[in-house]
Amino acid sequence: MAKQKKRADGRYCKNVTIGRNEDGSLKRKMVYANTQKELDIKVADLLLQADKGIIIDDKNKTVDVWADEWLKTYTTHLKKNTVHNHRVIVNKHIKPNFKGIRLKDLKQYQVQSVLNSLEGKTVPFRFLITFNKILDAAVENDYIVKNIAATLQAPEYDTEEVQPITNEQIKITEDTDFLLHDICVSLIYSGMRISELINLVWPDVHLKKNEIKIHGDVKTPHSNRVIPIFEPFKKILDELSKTRIKNIDPKKDYVFLKDGEKCKLNDLSNMRYKCFDDVGFEFTFHQLRHTFITICYNAGVDVKQTQEWAGHANFNTTMDIYTHLSEQNKKDNTNKINEYLKSI
Repeated sequence: MAKQKKRADGRYCKNVTIGRNEDGSLKRKMVYANTQKELDIKVADLLLQADKGIIIDDKNKTVDVWADEWLKTYTTHLKKNTVHNHRVIVNKHIKPNFKGIRLKDLKQYQVQSVLNSLEGKTVPFRFLITFNKILDAAVENDYIVKNIAATLQAPEYDTEEVQPITNEQIKITEDTDFLLHDICVSLIYSGMRISELINLVWPDVHLKKNEIKIHGDVKTPHSNRVIPIFEPFKKILDELSKTRIKNIDPKKDYVFLKDGEKCKLNDLSNMRYKCFDDVGFEFTFHQLRHTFITICYNAGVDVKQTQEWAGHANFNTTMDIYTHLSEQNKKDNTNKINEYLKSI
């Protein structure tokens, strides 16, 4: 009779006999659960599988093999971009570093060592998110007793203040003919998020009213909003409207197209790097959105109105940017006075 017990961590476990090995010895499998009821269900399911002869020997399941299985099984309900991000972490950082290591033999120091070696501000965090999901699923499938990476933390880094591009760079962006000209200028003069821009459809663009309705697949409820169409952005929309595809499903009537199809964020991100030489400076899409808020500040727009246009859920997010710009202006003006005093 299989014995069961309650572990020190509060979980229940039971060593279940599921047959015999080739040498005649008993073949057993340890089952873990958070409650007695869950344990009984898991044991019954395991015995049923054993009776049907479909028990899989998973003692030697390796991290890299399970990572692939997890991708195929546990990410089908996620958005394509999220799945892509998980796949990049698995293929680039998990499989190469943990190839051949059995799940049950994986040690915390091995994970921490890989974590410490990762470069980039966001890669360590993304690595931990993906790896924890993989190990949590391994626990649920009784491959391992616990997730040894659950308490690990990514190395800290100093968060840099997002800087808007300069007025000179705005002018260059407008005047230079490059791959992402329309996308970049639209971000600068609309304050939209890049995800909002590529999901924008023509039925939500009202050129006669000079306004755009943003709704649907947005970041927060506050992101649902109506924004004005300022002149540089309107000029782009007027031109794009001339090539608008006719007789198309309104939900797929996207404003910004690439080769006749909706723009993909990954493609735009890759194209962005190719544009640096064309404009003579590096930039991020978020930086261009930040530039719009700076334009509002310089134009004297009320901070509450800017918050509404930008779709910030928290008033303090917009206020912090305004405060930073105000302090920067004071510093710049002080420097101007000091330079003038030196010249007289």
